[in-house]
Amino acid sequence: MVVEQCDECYVGRCQPAVLPYMRMFGMHMIVLPNAPASKCDVCGKVDFQPEFLLTMQVMLEEIAKEQRSGAVKQGPLKDRAPEWTPAGRGR
Repeated sequence: MVVEQCDECYVGRCQPAVLPYMRMFGMHMIVLPNAPASKCDVCGKVDFQPEFLLTMQVMLEEIAKEQRSGAVKQGPLKDRAPEWTPAGRGR
């Protein structure tokens, strides 16, 4: 990831980071502790990597579609989610 000037404060630099990602999904809070992002070293603005956000969107849309059709699988979401390995970490 390239270090870029922050587009919020125009002073800081956005550094690569691994941060928690939290999002409500219906009545459930989804928390992923190691999501790839960039964070401004001055104002603290956080931007998650677009590839990660797209993966999350596709996965949640698929689960919502299953719920609407009544074909919801039993068990925790983690058993159905594709394994996510942030860049620079992993296998």
